[in-house]
Order: sequence, then structure tokens, then C-alpha cells
Amino acid sequence: MSTTREPRNGSDRRWAVGAAVTVPELWSQPLKIAGSEIRQLVSAEVAATVVSCNSERGILVAEDGRSIDVCRVSRPGGEPALLAPFGTKDLSRVKPSRLSWSLRPEPQAPPLTQSDLAGRFRMVEQVPLDASPGSAQRLGFRAPQKGATYAVLGYWTTDPTREATVVMPTGTGKTDTMVALYAAGLPERLLVLVPSDALRTQLAETFERYGILERIGALGEGPLTYPVVGRLTSGLKSTADALRFARQCNIVVATPHVLNASSEPARVAFTGMFSHLFVDEAHHVKATTWDAVRALFDKRKVVQFTATPYREDRRDLGGKLVYVFPLGLAQRQGYFSTINYCGIKALGNQDNAIAAAALDQLRSDLAKGLDHVILARVRRKARADEIVNIYRELGPEFEPTVLYSGLKPVSAKRAALKALHSRASRVVVCVDMLGEGFDLPALKIAAIHDPHKSLGITLQFIGRFARVAADVGAATVVVGRLDSLHDENLRALYSEDPDWNVIIRDLSEGATEEEEATSEFNDGFADATLELAAHDIRPKMSAVVYRTTCMEWNPQAALEHIGEELLLTNPIPYNRRFEVAWFVKRTEGAVSWGPRRGLMDVEHDFFAMH
Repeated sequence: MSTTREPRNGSDRRWAVGAAVTVPELWSQPLKIAGSEIRQLVSAEVAATVVSCNSERGILVAEDGRSIDVCRVSRPGGEPALLAPFGTKDLSRVKPSRLSWSLRPEPQAPPLTQSDLAGRFRMVEQVPLDASPGSAQRLGFRAPQKGATYAVLGYWTTDPTREATVVMPTGTGKTDTMVALYAAGLPERLLVLVPSDALRTQLAETFERYGILERIGALGEGPLTYPVVGRLTSGLKSTADALRFARQCNIVVATPHVLNASSEPARVAFTGMFSHLFVDEAHHVKATTWDAVRALFDKRKVVQFTATPYREDRRDLGGKLVYVFPLGLAQRQGYFSTINYCGIKALGNQDNAIAAAALDQLRSDLAKGLDHVILARVRRKARADEIVNIYRELGPEFEPTVLYSGLKPVSAKRAALKALHSRASRVVVCVDMLGEGFDLPALKIAAIHDPHKSLGITLQFIGRFARVAADVGAATVVVGRLDSLHDENLRALYSEDPDWNVIIRDLSEGATEEEEATSEFNDGFADATLELAAHDIRPKMSAVVYRTTCMEWNPQAALEHIGEELLLTNPIPYNRRFEVAWFVKRTEGAVSWGPRRGLMDVEHDFFAMH
């Protein structure tokens, strides 16, 4: 085959024999089942070398050893080939960036098995290239990613019956930790539960490409088979659809809302297909919703990931706390940037004062060459429309936009996100959006017009702005100082002139220590029945209290006194370290308010002994 003639200019030289060409990534045809999409990355973007080229056909050899055809005319059937633009007369003059694939294959069902990844994963650590301060880093896993991965893998070797909980501050890399666990733990099929549509998209895209793992060399040498990833966006109504969707996938990313929108038979059949469950931003899943999901995954491997051990609904996060990376350590190791606090106390319109201060900070940061964006947080959609007008009046040059769930039309939401990414807009007013999973390093100025009522969600929200990225600079939080806050922790945050970098660390680590102590206490009841665990107990705050002078005791003797048939907890859960035992007694009797037969009064009483 003849090669291309000597090019007349430098731009044509890319098609000379031996020239380097970037081959675009190849995706499968998306598969739709019951309104939700499944797809697979067939081959990633890769560098290739031109072996031969003429006006009709070219042959490239990719870095991974594949031979790739380039042609002018699409050929039906066969293997995908790179296709030049329609009407091309001389292949040697085509810019490689204008190449596309001639066809997209169907996603396999599913191609990835445990043997495809077995033995490939290796822990590649991020280390400085030399000992000098500020030295560049060799790409690899961060310390918290390494620690969390090994902690969960170790916990799994114990055949756990409780879910594992991992606490990693925002910015330390929870998502790639999930991918590492998938590659190292080799789940047969994985369900990932996320709280929002934005996170569903982001996590699906990360799993489809194995996150950073391929780039840092954590998956060894040679071509990879990528997972088939499903995005469950619609409730499943039929069991047949549920089973077909799950069988087509290696990984499915879903929200609790979509699971709840499925019929009960479909939900049970669907979740029954997964060997593992990961829950991201676990503090957002309502306790009732989480309890229902957890019940579906009884005796299977479950991991909760969160940046804060606080739940939004003030209930216990639950699970075995297997790994905690302290926020103070994240600050010292450079994963959590400095936060500048700007407290506003305005006699007039406080919203105007907050917006003016945030815009002044944005102008100052841009003048320093920092690529920053303002996120203004409000509580309600009506407030968003009100506040965005203030920003449009005070900073029209930044094209302020509004963004919230349910924004109509859908094209308006896409346009707002596009404007933020392109920087056509540098101000976005949001209602509880972009707090989790929105990967925009330029998001560095938070204007809090309506503060959160929960410390945990406040810490999570602020952490989004404290993510560290090259040449982005420190974060700034602008907030009105309020006197009406009842949470003492929040009052400390919003006080006259706090050192946020110290207070945030202390509050976060205090909450984590409390959760660790609770987890340790619950774990002490090793002989507790699986039907009712210590962390599930929510007794009413009314009690009869007895005191005894006995210094030696045997809690199991309560079985002889009460009778085994009346106890729902047998053997009696006993924490030897803390000298605490408890049990639940069930009693039945005739109702006292009527003689009708068949009506029984059933009571459950909780007893705690110390």
C-alpha cells in the first residue's frame, strides 16, 4: 500500500507514516429498558501511529497494539473503523480530530466478570517526585483513599452482617475510593445509591471509565474491558424489566426516589440481583428510606460513604464505622483549603449586603487571576427568583443565573450548567443543588442567604468550596450573622469573628468522635440477635428506674425470671466492657376497655440494665 506524499505544510504532516494520531473513544449504542439507559465504553481515547495512508485508506496501530482502519466510506457490518468526514477526497488531508467511528456496537450483556479484573488491581500511592517543598506529585491514590480501601476490604474478610461506614471529608476522593473497591473487591454486581440526579450522572461517568485508576496505572498493563453501567432514571414497574435491566449491567447507579417509584415486586427482584451496595452521601438518605433499602440487602456487603457523620434527619448513621479520615488531617495534608469567613451584619436589606460582599470578593479574585464562581444558597424556589434579581442588578457583567430541581423547561437547566462551565455566567443562585457531587473547582465563593438548619449539612456544603485544585486559591464564605439560630454549633460558626478553619475542624471531628463512640458501644453487643440490634432501639423518654446494691450479676438470668417465650432478644445482648445489657419483652392480654373476644392488647417493653 502506498504511503501519503510529502505534505505541503506542517498540518498535513500528521498523516505521514510514523505520525501520531489521537483515536477518539468508542461507546456502545445506548440500550434503553423501561425508560432507563445502559451503556459501555468499548475503548478509551488512545494514541496511535500511522502505519500507512493513501487517499482511500489508512492503517493505524494503537498504543495497546490494536490495528485500526481509517476509511472514506462506511462499510456495513464488521468491526468499527474510523470514518473520515463525508465527501473526503484525500484521506491524508483530514484532521485527526474530525475522525469518527463508523458504527457503535451493542453493549455486551455484561462482558465484565470477576476474572477480567482478578489480579489487576494494585495500590499506586501518590508521592512527591522529590523532597523539595511544593514538589509535583506522582499520580496515585491519596492517603485517605488508600486507608479507606484497605479498611473496607479488611472488614469484608470478617463476613460482616452490618454495613460498613466510611467518613472522608469532601475533596479527599470518595468516588475514586468506590471505584478502587470495585476493582479490588470484585463484586459480582454493584448497585450505587446516590441522593441526586447530578450525582447519578457523575458517578456513572466515573465508573464507566474506572475513574483515575487506569490513568495512574492501578489496573496493570494491557487493554481493559470496561463495565456496562446502567443509570436507573425511571421506576421499574414489572419484574421482567427489573431482572432484564440488572442482568445487562455490571454496575447500576440509582437514587432512592427511583427505587421507591418502582413497584414492590420489581424493587425486590431488582435489588436481589446485586451482591454489593454502595451508598454515597449517606447522611442524605432518610432513615425510613435507608431502613427499607437496608432490609433488601440483608446479609450482603453494604458500604456507606459520607463526609460527615451527621444525618439530615438527626438519626444515627448506623453501620460499623470502619474508617475515619479526620478533617484536621485533611487540612494539614492539603486536601481541604483555607476558608475565608465574611460575616455580614446589615441594618437594612441583608440579602443586598451579602450579594454586594460576594460580588466584591469575586471581582477581587478575578483581578488576581483566580478563576472563581459564586454560588448563592437559598431555601426556596421563590427566594431564588428574588435573589437572582439582586445579583443581576449589582453584577450584571457576570450574567447571574438560577438553578434548582424542577427548573422548567429542562433546557433552562442545561443552559445554566453550560453557562457555568464556560464561565459565561459566574454567579448561580441555587436551592439545595450543587452541594454534593458537582465537580467544579472554580466554585470558591459561597453566599449563604438562607443558612442550613443542620450542622452536618452546613459542613458538607462548606466543604464543597474548600476542595483543593491547582491555581484556584482559597475559598470564601459570605453569610449574614443571625441571632435566631438554636443550634449552639451553628451559632459558633456564625458568630462575630470566628476562625472557621479551626471551628469547622473541631465541630467535624467532635461529631465523628461521637459517632465512633456510639459505633463502639453498639459493637460491644456481639451476642445481640440479628432481628433487633442496639442501633435500632429508639425508646420513648419515659421510664421506671430501679436501683440495686448488687455488685455481681448475670444478665442471662433474666431468661429464667421472665421466660424465653416472652423475649424478643435471646440471648440477651450484653456489652461486657460497658456493663450494659438490654432486652425486649412481649406481653399479650385481653383489652381492658371491652369484653369482645379476639381483641388482644400487645405490649413491647424495653429493659436496660447497667
